[in-house]
Amino acid sequence: MFEQDRDILSVLHQLHGESGGDESTETLHSFLWAYGNCLDALMYGALFVPEFVVYQDMVLWADAVRKYPTSSIDELLNKDIKKTEIEKQWNFVDVGGLLFQALPEIRPARPEVDWYGLDLKLAQLIQRAWQAQLTFQFPDRRFKVSVEYIDDENEDYCVICCEDRA
Repeated sequence: MFEQDRDILSVLHQLHGESGGDESTETLHSFLWAYGNCLDALMYGALFVPEFVVYQDMVLWADAVRKYPTSSIDELLNKDIKKTEIEKQWNFVDVGGLLFQALPEIRPARPEVDWYGLDLKLAQLIQRAWQAQLTFQFPDRRFKVSVEYIDDENEDYCVICCEDRA
C-alpha cells in the first residue's frame, strides 16, 4: 500500500469514527464499498469528467460559463487578451481549496499527513481525467492540461487547461 493511501485511509477512518484496521475498510477500494454512495460519485463526476463547451472558438468549462456572464469573456476578447489566456482563467480548479474546504478541522490537527502530497495526487488525477474528457469530447482539437504550483499564502496546486493552438 502506498504511503498516501495510508494517509487517506487514516483520515477517512477518523471522519467516519473508526479506529482503523477493520478488514472491511483496509484499502481505499474496500472503504469505497463500505461508505461510498452514488450521490457522492455523481458529485465528483462533475469535477473529474466535466462538460466543456465552445464559446467564441474557445473550449471552456461549462459550469463556469453557466455561473458567470459571458459578457466578461467578450470584454476580455475586446481587450485583445489571447484566447489561450482566457481559457486558462476559466478552466482552472484550485485543488488545495477543495481539500481545505472539506477538511478545515482535520487538516491542521493531522500534521503527520502529507497534505501537499495528497493535493498533488488529486491534481494529477484531475489532470488525467480532464485530458481524457477533452480528447473524447473534442477529438479534432489538442489541449494542454497542466498541474501548477501556486506559491501564495495557501501554497497549493491547481489544474489549468487550454487549447494547444501551436
